[in-house]
Amino acid sequence: MSENMKQAAVELAAFEKTGGADRLEKAVELLEEVDVLAIRQHANREAARADLLRAWCGALTALERVKDLKFDPDDAPLLNIAPPESNSKEEMRLHQRAVEANEAKKAIRRAQFLVRNLEERVTESARRHIEKFYTKSTADRNEIKAVFVNAKLTKEQQAALLGR
Repeated sequence: MSENMKQAAVELAAFEKTGGADRLEKAVELLEEVDVLAIRQHANREAARADLLRAWCGALTALERVKDLKFDPDDAPLLNIAPPESNSKEEMRLHQRAVEANEAKKAIRRAQFLVRNLEERVTESARRHIEKFYTKSTADRNEIKAVFVNAKLTKEQQAALLGR
């Protein structure tokens, strides 16, 4: 396993603990840098191609766990929260809560857009990997299917990775 794949696994594990989409993004960047063709021995190259496919599927699975299916991209946070009408403690407290809620909404929105962009990137990278390193042979198709099943990819994810 290449150093980039090892480091990507570390980033994915950190993502699992923290939920920070930035860790997932770093893992994707590391996986994009893996050069299977640089491996000279055929057997090692075949093992690396399967390892990389498993890593791409792991990234997709991780993305699926944090993707909010109810996310509405049109429900944008406010640019500014109007100041309180008076300086009473209650109005100041309500204003502070509104500001905090709006900031939280901004953070969630950024994370959900990042997750969707990463999902597209991972799907495209994994699809190109399959096209480049796998043939239509039964053995190759069985290897791909086994990786998909092991990663518990949905039928839709599998179809996207196979370009269908």
